[in-house]
Amino acid sequence: MDTLYPVNDAQVHRHSSIDQFRGFLSVMTKGGWTPIVFDQLDGIDCQDIFAHQVIISFGDDVGFVFPEAHCTYASDKFVYFDKEGVEQRLLPECFGGGGELYDKFLKSNSFINFDNGASVGAHNQKQLRTGLSYVIADENLPAVD
Repeated sequence: MDTLYPVNDAQVHRHSSIDQFRGFLSVMTKGGWTPIVFDQLDGIDCQDIFAHQVIISFGDDVGFVFPEAHCTYASDKFVYFDKEGVEQRLLPECFGGGGELYDKFLKSNSFINFDNGASVGAHNQKQLRTGLSYVIADENLPAVD
């Protein structure tokens, strides 16, 4: 009886969409590869210009652009000053006041404001690109019409 033994060789490879344009005419920006894209003119009509985008590839590619995830976060930093000191206050009558004063320690933080009431500070917003994983097989079946 014939036996069919399994093939345990990996026939697919996992990639990240952040570096999917490594084999293309591209530049490295912010830790990922960004393709250089230009328009190819298809035709000119009386009112419209027909063109499509072209990306130059130096290797085999599947012709599909895998999506990337984007994450946006914000941070705020404000300028403030510390205030510490001793202030004399009138002793309440429940403690036997009658015009006597006591020292109270005060500690506080105060924001520095403009004349219009806005606080002095910085608001930063950053957008990060995150690569999503995808899998491509080593061998593809030929297309059939």
